[in-house]
Amino acid sequence: MLITPEVKENIDIYEEILFQLCKLFIELGVSNNPLKIYETFRYMYQNGYLSIEEYSDQIPSMYKDLEGNGFIPMDATGTFLFTNYGVCRHTSDFLSHIYSGLGYDNSQLFTYHPDIRIRIKNCGTEFLTNKDAQEYIDFSLSDFNYFEREERHIARHLGDISIMVDYFPSPPICGHILSNHTMNIVRNKDERRVHIVDTRYHSVGERISKKRVRLNNCGLTHVDYVQTNVRFHTYYGTDYRHGLELLKEKTEIDKDVLSSILYRDFCKKFIEKYKEFKRQNQKGYMQVTNNYQKLLKRIE
Repeated sequence: MLITPEVKENIDIYEEILFQLCKLFIELGVSNNPLKIYETFRYMYQNGYLSIEEYSDQIPSMYKDLEGNGFIPMDATGTFLFTNYGVCRHTSDFLSHIYSGLGYDNSQLFTYHPDIRIRIKNCGTEFLTNKDAQEYIDFSLSDFNYFEREERHIARHLGDISIMVDYFPSPPICGHILSNHTMNIVRNKDERRVHIVDTRYHSVGERISKKRVRLNNCGLTHVDYVQTNVRFHTYYGTDYRHGLELLKEKTEIDKDVLSSILYRDFCKKFIEKYKEFKRQNQKGYMQVTNNYQKLLKRIE
């Protein structure tokens, strides 16, 4: 794979900023816990502290073309966050490098994430908890085909509860038909277990079989199907199959859900530190963006 001078410089900047970010996490006292690292990173990128301006999860087509034409190795795609944009493969790559920089055994899981959008209407007088809502959702989707190639829109009425389901076939990620999503998996240093964290859907996960993980966000869940045959161009020689090895270890979802909820508030106390980090690295963010703009003009 040809690495252009622009991409090489961007990777060098990426490595330096990642090194500085790991130092910051150690200073903040969050480096000793994978969930604290995850929530702190997510808060920083979502609020624009790792990009020139405000972050957006809608990446422009011009940047997609750079990836689609093979200019950016999969394990360097986190560089796109500096340009204000990023989807799951960019945020997961960034977090993976943070974990590695802090000494954690980690990888990514590439999955098929069915695009199912659910709306619940409660016409009754009783409060509907997330747990109750999930039971209604599970019942409504009990016979649903998650691999449909056509859109589907259904409505089901269960007493006072109405559930509307919209299903959309998902586009592939980098040419892999049944891989449209990626998340991180990291081994705990102190316990023989792993954590599955999803930077895109703000969820933690649990292993429910060799090929399935269940994501959980405050009691609402979603099942993803793990893909075992993904191959990507890499810069560091990353072996993404390692994620499948880590997936063999146990998960403890109740602990991770609680930790995620606690730490998503905890990480907000360091806002001044995040602002200072951005000020110190803004020049690097700008240079990465300029390099990608230069590369786009050169290949037009």
